[in-house]
Amino acid sequence: MANNLKARPFLDEAVVLPVGTGYDTTWRDIVIAGLASLALILAAFGDTAGLPNAELGGLYIFIPFYVGITYRNRIFVPVTVVAVACYLATQIGNMASSSFDRASILAAGINILVQSTAAGAMVAMLQALQDLFGTALTDHLTKLKNRRGLFEAAPRFLASARTRRVSIVAIIVDINQFKLVNDTFGHDAGDRVLCAVGAALSKLRHKPSLAVRTGGDEFLFLGLVRNEHEAQALKSHIRACVHKELERIDIPATASVGMALVREVPDDLDALLADADNQMYRAKSQARAVVNVSHELTTNS
Repeated sequence: MANNLKARPFLDEAVVLPVGTGYDTTWRDIVIAGLASLALILAAFGDTAGLPNAELGGLYIFIPFYVGITYRNRIFVPVTVVAVACYLATQIGNMASSSFDRASILAAGINILVQSTAAGAMVAMLQALQDLFGTALTDHLTKLKNRRGLFEAAPRFLASARTRRVSIVAIIVDINQFKLVNDTFGHDAGDRVLCAVGAALSKLRHKPSLAVRTGGDEFLFLGLVRNEHEAQALKSHIRACVHKELERIDIPATASVGMALVREVPDDLDALLADADNQMYRAKSQARAVVNVSHELTTNS
């Protein structure tokens, strides 16, 4: 595979947030979110102080929207929460500094309504852009990531592996004699077989992980494991899930499975994926059924 992934700078290294959710972010996201939040707080102070010739209200929308467009949804939510809090604080502050008559309350209410409507429209636009971007990175049939989606998500995945100090297991699933399935039962049946394998990989609860349809009848699952025992268990679980989904659609199709385990996280995925490919084709040559072949690969990071 092409598209080498170079070593990541410090700001792009992953950070596991201590919230019990396993959510990974990066130092760059934390810095950008902090700077955006600081800008919102300063805007709120200036807005409350009534700086002359300065219209700061739009910043409560512009800053979160810019962050969401540039960094997608990773830090959009926390920055938006800060923006809403700052905006409401300015409204309360402005009302507290003036008389609480009907006119001032009505003006504040209209202002909040207008800002909320504009913010809602921008959030909807952002969601549409997110969906459009996601479509470009997703296989339309199985709803897994496609090859482009793999290489877009791989740097963060590799950074997470380095941060956690764990190994990466690459498991390739390839449908046996897929052309014969298409020729015998039709392309609709072939699509059902592909969707069955995609469904099996989608249902896996192993986190963090990447499930990808790399092309044709070949699938890839990347997971983080602490040792070879976990890798073997994950491989067996995937084999069982794929077998179960293929039995459910009642089409005589089988799959071969190849696995490569890398203990030292590489700077790119090429060596790991090439080795997993070799193991998968070795499995196919040994038997036309669900076959398990494991192989350990050590690379220098």
